[in-house]
Amino acid sequence: MYLIILLLIMICSNTPKAAGQDSYSTSDLSIPGLSNKYNTDKTIKALIDLEHIPLVRMENEHETFKAQKDVWLRLNNKISNLRKSSKELYGFQNPFDDKIAESSNKAGLTATAVRAALEEESSILIKQIAASDRFISHSLPADFNVPRGLYRFQVGNEEVKFTFQGGSLKELVGAINKRAGSLIKATMVDDTKSTQVLVIEAKKTGEQNRLIFHDQALALGEQAGILERSPEAVTTFPVRRSAIQPWESALEEDNFRVSEGILTLNPGTELKIPLPEAVNITENMVLELEISTKIIPERLAELITEPPGPTIPEAGGIEFQGIRVQSSRSRVILPEWKPPEPPVRIDDLQVLFVSERGRAQALNPIRDSEEFYTLRFEAPELPERIDSFNLRNRNTHRIIKVKNIRIFDNHPGMPKTLQATDGDISIGEVPEQGDQQYR
Repeated sequence: MYLIILLLIMICSNTPKAAGQDSYSTSDLSIPGLSNKYNTDKTIKALIDLEHIPLVRMENEHETFKAQKDVWLRLNNKISNLRKSSKELYGFQNPFDDKIAESSNKAGLTATAVRAALEEESSILIKQIAASDRFISHSLPADFNVPRGLYRFQVGNEEVKFTFQGGSLKELVGAINKRAGSLIKATMVDDTKSTQVLVIEAKKTGEQNRLIFHDQALALGEQAGILERSPEAVTTFPVRRSAIQPWESALEEDNFRVSEGILTLNPGTELKIPLPEAVNITENMVLELEISTKIIPERLAELITEPPGPTIPEAGGIEFQGIRVQSSRSRVILPEWKPPEPPVRIDDLQVLFVSERGRAQALNPIRDSEEFYTLRFEAPELPERIDSFNLRNRNTHRIIKVKNIRIFDNHPGMPKTLQATDGDISIGEVPEQGDQQYR
């Protein structure tokens, strides 16, 4: 009905005027209750809004249902988290099984306990507190000039380097702390009114974190008295069980042993001792070691006789009315017997080898001696580079012992290893590895 009335109004407003007639507007036509004269627009809007009420109600209900759904989802997540957390309180990951290790002296020892740790109290004797390498120079004049160059420092397996343009000790200290501050620390201290000392120390503690000088840092260390030349440059092969590796065949743990720096090889054993860093052999370098052998007495061969064969019991018999009939004895035909071959004895004094990039080179044969004696191999007998020291004991009746395996420069007056000094304080021993490492 409402639509029919609206259609009539639109037709009347769009009817063209006839020729000669005056123009008129929709306001000239008045329909009771419908035209603007009677607030028609407001009435129409009210009727349309009335028709929209169910739709608005449905939209509001949809928003309400959506909000309820979000609330239920959040509640479900919280319940799930609560269930998971409650299970962890009684599961294997619960925090009540965590163990804590307490130390009476945390400055000297700390510990971490795992869940499987037993509740007990232990006493540990600390023979030496882990410390970092620390170097101090001689007294240097206030106007000491540090040369320019590449300064390279190594702490353990980490290395840092930078180029210094030259200058005073104060400028060098600033450059070290800025460019290498993650590994080392440098300090300049005035020991008198006119002199000063340079202190360089590693930030990491432990024997494995040695502070090593390279390139221009090495030259400065010698110039400033931080490092001094040692009588002999030595590279020592690490004779310890953890450093020994198989060579070409499998290595059984029971076939060798290490005790007090002496390596003992049983018959039929071969192994190698790799160097942490390969050594380049120069003109005056020497490989030296001490070796001994022990002959195992051969056991007297037991008398081997032909096997007697199986034991056959006596045959039975039968007796009837005073007459006894004895059964004949069984016989076993045995194959022809051949005695076994005697064990093969192996005598091989070619025991010592050195390896260069996986290629082994044999050294001169050894000789038998139950007392240790020294063997030396000059540079012409060695390859240009040595990666490892190898031993092969093919003998069937000989035990071999080796100790003090080392490489050094034998040229007098040409030492290559530098040893740190700190006044009357001993900083360390000569390095065990590498003629380019300094302590």
